[in-house]
Amino acid sequence: MLNNLLKHSDSKIVCIDTFEGGIEHVHDAINMTHVREIFFSNVEKTGRMDSVRVLEERSDTGLLRLLQENHESFDFIYVDGSHYATDVLADLVLSFRMLKVGGLCICDDYLWEGQSDPRHSPKMAIDAFTSIFSEQVQFVPVINTQFAFKRIQ
Repeated sequence: MLNNLLKHSDSKIVCIDTFEGGIEHVHDAINMTHVREIFFSNVEKTGRMDSVRVLEERSDTGLLRLLQENHESFDFIYVDGSHYATDVLADLVLSFRMLKVGGLCICDDYLWEGQSDPRHSPKMAIDAFTSIFSEQVQFVPVINTQFAFKRIQ
């Protein structure tokens, strides 16, 4: 995937992840240290480690850091972290400020059914965000459990 995203030699990617996992990872006994090792190993295999910036912290903290640095703007943003609606909404609001007009945002797990409480699912936050920002985004159809939109202004 990294090779597909970094087509141009000047392309860069920023990943924000605690590598601690969420409640679903604990429930499934996933070794997050191993997940982190695999991530860095996969990045290294691409030969593009110098094009990848990893912020090992909560997404809201990392996004605020990027906003404070005031020099990042993105053509593509992929939101895939916490499933809690409050976290997803914060990620969308903060990252949207850095999404270029014409840029694409994909949100993972839009139809995630891991919890019966809708506040513990991304869908509520994505729906709220796209309602609030409806004049600035355009829905992009995808054929899976993700949700995508393009920034139009």
